[in-house]
Amino acid sequence: DHAELCRTVPGRLKAMDIAVPIYRDAGYAGWQVDFGARLIRYFNGGRNQFGYRRWKYPSQSPHPFASALQNRDRLESVVAFTDQRIDWPDRMAIDAALDAEDMGATIRNFTSVESLSPGLNGLWQLRLADRIQSDQVTDVSAHIVLNLGGAGVDRVIDCVRTNHDVRRKITAVKGVYILARLPPEYQA
Repeated sequence: DHAELCRTVPGRLKAMDIAVPIYRDAGYAGWQVDFGARLIRYFNGGRNQFGYRRWKYPSQSPHPFASALQNRDRLESVVAFTDQRIDWPDRMAIDAALDAEDMGATIRNFTSVESLSPGLNGLWQLRLADRIQSDQVTDVSAHIVLNLGGAGVDRVIDCVRTNHDVRRKITAVKGVYILARLPPEYQA
C-alpha cells in the first residue's frame, strides 16, 4: 500500500515524475485516465498523493516532456503523475524477514518448495529442498504460508496440490523497464 510505505519507510522512497502521452488511436481516452485517477483518489481517502494532472492541449502543457513528444499531430493530451521508486527494495524484504523471525517465524534461505498441499487441521504440508545441500529435504507443516517468490511466485503456485483452481499471478504488462539520467532541461 502506497500510503503505508510513505508512512513507514519514507527514506526508502524516491519521487519521480512520469509523463504519458495519450494519442488519438491509443485505445483509451483522456477522460478514462481521469476516471481511473479519481478512483485511485477515492480509494485513497480523497488524498491526491500521486499529483495526477492532465493537459488537454499538449501545446499548453508546462511539462518539459510535452514539447519533445513524437507524432504531435496525433497527440490528444499529456498525463503526468508522481510515483515513488523504492530505493533498495531487497533491504526492505530482509527487514520484513528479520521482523518475522523476531516474532517466531522460521526463515529458510536457499530453499525451494517441492510440494505444498492442504493437510489436516487446517495446516499446510510442505516439502522443502535445500538448494545448497541438495540431499537435504525437510517436511514441515504451517498454519500460514507466505509466497514471497517475487517473479517466481508462479513456480511456487505450480507446487500446490489442491482441488482448487489456483490461477497464475504474474502476467506481462506494459511498464517502465529502463530508467535513465535525463538532460538538465528535463530534470525537476
